[in-house]
Amino acid sequence: MPYIKLGNSSYCDFLRLFVLALCIFIYGCENHRITLGPGISSAYSDNVIVAFFDEAELQIETVDQEQVLIQALNDMLILSPDELRKQRYANYQLEPGKWRLDEILSRYYYARPPIEFDELLYEETTSSRSKNAIKKALVFLQKTE
Repeated sequence: MPYIKLGNSSYCDFLRLFVLALCIFIYGCENHRITLGPGISSAYSDNVIVAFFDEAELQIETVDQEQVLIQALNDMLILSPDELRKQRYANYQLEPGKWRLDEILSRYYYARPPIEFDELLYEETTSSRSKNAIKKALVFLQKTE
């Protein structure tokens, strides 16, 4: 195998830093793989709500949509899982009673890869970790108003 001596130029320094940064990036990404299905990283595998709010990006277009989302998040903090399952929210056109909680979350947040909620979503709203993640999402929404 041929050996190439690069010397000590600034180009070589740049190349060394680039390789070092690439190695750090690859190592860091390896420790944060999604291993448990769509959208749930291993660090949050025990709580789908925490994983969702940590990885999803808010996608709100109007003040009315924001109000619907705020209502849904507040409901997640105060309603029981059974009450949340029955609760319906306005859709994009503000037609009342059209969307379930999971539809609100998946339409007003963008998660890549998408997180598919199941019944666990409702049960996990009772945990303190979930409530903290929901409160942070509410604070972020109120800052954007």
